[in-house]
Amino acid sequence: MTVEETEAIAMEQGIILAKNLGLEKTIFEGDSMQTIQAIEAKEVRSVAGHIVRGILQNLPSFQEARVRHIGREGNKIAHELAQFAKQLDEEQVWTSIIPDWIEDMAKAEGT
Repeated sequence: MTVEETEAIAMEQGIILAKNLGLEKTIFEGDSMQTIQAIEAKEVRSVAGHIVRGILQNLPSFQEARVRHIGREGNKIAHELAQFAKQLDEEQVWTSIIPDWIEDMAKAEGT
């Protein structure tokens, strides 16, 4: 897969997770300007267009949903989680308790 497709899939999976968790008001952030711009412009003709189409179909199911760009330096935790996920053979979701290493990073970032 291309980087563009991978970034779009990550966004789509985040939206699906938020929907499954019953979240109503959401802000979805990503560090791929290309993906964010494609979603905002409703551009479905790119390499990741079929994925963007799925994202656009899911967004109206939220009471309020925004998509915005955030640079990688602005969210190191997301980057570390992505690196961690590459090593896994199965999906992991934490809903009430987060691993200590993530909590430590959040404290270091002041979040």
